[in-house]
Amino acid sequence: MAKKFFDYSFQIERTKKLGIAFVIVVVVLLVSFFLFYKSKSNVTKLNQLSYKVVLGMNQFEDRNCNHAYRLNYQKKTCGTICMNSIKKDSNYLSDLQDEMQKNGFLFKKKTVKKINNKDYSYLETANKIPLISYYVTDYNGKTYSIEYIDQSSYLTKTNEKKCGESFHDFINSLKLK
Repeated sequence: MAKKFFDYSFQIERTKKLGIAFVIVVVVLLVSFFLFYKSKSNVTKLNQLSYKVVLGMNQFEDRNCNHAYRLNYQKKTCGTICMNSIKKDSNYLSDLQDEMQKNGFLFKKKTVKKINNKDYSYLETANKIPLISYYVTDYNGKTYSIEYIDQSSYLTKTNEKKCGESFHDFINSLKLK
């Protein structure tokens, strides 16, 4: 009888140790996954505008931008994103359009795009490659502008599509708080 008790207690002790080891491994894997996910889905703010830094966005210094990013896909540049926050200027986009028209740019019709329940004025060049797009909105006494210079037309169709998907992920992550 003592031998039987010893065998069962040994099995129980071994099962407890395996169970604890399994729980520790699961916790380590979950923490690792969370840290990896957090590093790949970085949320950044520009004053009250928050946005997700998507995979392929690399920050660089540009004195004309508060935040500037190169958007890359497979070591090829898709374009650049320039973000600014200035004191509220309701004529910002019209003034920008007038200035650029003096320099030979033509524009498509100005439209309004809704991004996360906020209206953004949208303007895109018509005659120049690379295409330049502007998203502008006013919020709490500030004007936020996002300029995207799309250079993906020089890439293959597959890469151009992936670049567009990355940029749309970025645009869809814009939130004003």
